[in-house]
Amino acid sequence: MNNIQKFIGIFFIFLSLVMQPKMVEAVDCSQTSNFIDSQMPLAVNNLTVNPDMPNGTVIFKQNFLSGQTLSAYCNASNISYQAYIEHSYSSRPYSASPWKGGPYPQATIYQTGVPGIGVMMAANNSPFPSDKKFKTPTHENINRDYRYNNSHITLLLIKTGNVRPGTIKGMNLPTGSIRFKAPGTNFLWARVKIQGTINIVSQTCNVSNVNVPMGKHKIGDKLTTTGATTDWVDASIRLTNCPRFYGTLNDGNNTYYNYTTGASNTGTYTKNILGVSISPNTSIIDNSQGIMSIKSTTNSAKGVAIQLAEFSNGFNQYIKFGNLLNYTLLNNNRTTFTIPLKARYIQTESKVTPGRADATATFTLTYK
Repeated sequence: MNNIQKFIGIFFIFLSLVMQPKMVEAVDCSQTSNFIDSQMPLAVNNLTVNPDMPNGTVIFKQNFLSGQTLSAYCNASNISYQAYIEHSYSSRPYSASPWKGGPYPQATIYQTGVPGIGVMMAANNSPFPSDKKFKTPTHENINRDYRYNNSHITLLLIKTGNVRPGTIKGMNLPTGSIRFKAPGTNFLWARVKIQGTINIVSQTCNVSNVNVPMGKHKIGDKLTTTGATTDWVDASIRLTNCPRFYGTLNDGNNTYYNYTTGASNTGTYTKNILGVSISPNTSIIDNSQGIMSIKSTTNSAKGVAIQLAEFSNGFNQYIKFGNLLNYTLLNNNRTTFTIPLKARYIQTESKVTPGRADATATFTLTYK
């Protein structure tokens, strides 16, 4: 029994010694590169954020490039330790947005002062704040230089909800920082403020109902057999009072500001898109051919239907009901836009009975 008690006692003494945490001493580190205190000018002045863009869409992306190596020197005196690069915010003028999502679903997005537009920063494909370990931890009795090449900060503006037109001011955006951290050491390598303004346009065009006079037609003139048609008539949708469609800018690889050289570049814009879908208020006879039935009343014609087409690149392309027709909106001064549609009668039965041949359809516009 005494031997068992001694064995157990030794076991617990050994375990408590193993579990004793090792104290990490402070490391003597100094900054060996110049402190970067930068104001990055915003690369654009205007963006058009259309209301039907999905929340989480990156509407603007710009990279800050230090253009130099950030460095530090540490004297490790008989200790082991880990050094880190910390990317974080040193100021956040606005509170966090309740919305989460976009390219970094777990990241905190901050408000910008313009409803529906949020802001965040990232580096090395990680949202702020983040720590990045240096690849090789130092070992005992080793002094070391630490170097951070190609240091950068990515600024992102993200659609977070219903957008109202307004101006995003650089002074209202977060300030990003890059820090060096080791036990007992935490100093600022770089600080990046944002300057300039971006005007946010969020407006749709005016549009009215479209009345299409289909004309009067004599049976036996054009409509002589199944599949026969009348001539096409204009059924275009005309938009007026359109805003300028500047587009968005998510080309972060080519949109940058280099602190050391002063070089900057603006990448390729993503153009705004207008989508149009058409849905008949009567039954669809042949969706692949854009054929819809006419209204059925006591004085309706029989044996005819209406066919719709989009006039594109010199050809009439039959409408597929419910599908989107997408149009690229150019960045110019035009305030009107025409969706080129045509309509005609088509004979659907061997015999046509005279009467009214009316129909209605609903068109839906989406702006992205």
